Amino acid sequence: MDFRLALRYNYAGVARVAHVEDLVTEVEKLSAGELREFLTRLREKLELLGWLRLAEGTFSDWENEEDSCYDSV
Repeated sequence: MDFRLALRYNYAGVARVAHVEDLVTEVEKLSAGELREFLTRLREKLELLGWLRLAEGTFSDWENEEDSCYDSV
């Protein structure tokens, strides 16, 4: 099953659900094993997004005039 069925990407490249009803309909069709796999993959993606969000602040230290010479590298 293609779990990207109801996902679209906005201008920032962040996935968002296009139609929640479509996603719910597709999830309801899953067998117990497929649902378990879907939830596991969803948990992994959410955990990754959490780590990426946490790391965003780290790069703010480099957003200054002195380090701007590295922006084109």
